Amino acid sequence: VERNTIKTLDVDLGSAALRSYVDAAVPTYTSKNIHGLSWLTDGRLAVSNRTTFNIVALDLTAGTYKEIAKAYAKHPWMHKVNPDDNLLYVAYKGSGEVATVDPSKDEAPTVILTGLKQPMDIGFDATGNLYVLCRGDGLPKLDKTLSGNNGTIYKYPKGSTFTNGPISQ
Repeated sequence: VERNTIKTLDVDLGSAALRSYVDAAVPTYTSKNIHGLSWLTDGRLAVSNRTTFNIVALDLTAGTYKEIAKAYAKHPWMHKVNPDDNLLYVAYKGSGEVATVDPSKDEAPTVILTGLKQPMDIGFDATGNLYVLCRGDGLPKLDKTLSGNNGTIYKYPKGSTFTNGPISQ
């Protein structure tokens, strides 16, 4: 990786005019304390809300939205769709849980993990393993010079039965 290099761009900023572009046909969704975006397999965009504690799916083509996960626990944070089962996996920071949501339904999330310390994000690797990023679990820092919250990434192998607490770090 090259660092501290200068790249030449063939742009004449002296003759450029300021342009802004707003497409009135593009729908907007405004809500207090929205957090986390995930594309659903049907093309809608899932958005979690830290104030109402629910998750809505935005249909950007129709300009509409619909609740897909009823208010359940405090602070639905980040979420991802599992390509194996098309469910939305949600990290609930405030309750220390991970839950699944079926985007085709409007129902309460199904909790699959509890006892986590501030789960902030989740992800899946190419083979379907689930990873949960937790902040504030009190584990020792690897680098003593870092400040802030401690963080740990837990791995849950594909096909494992989810139980309370992490399987591996």
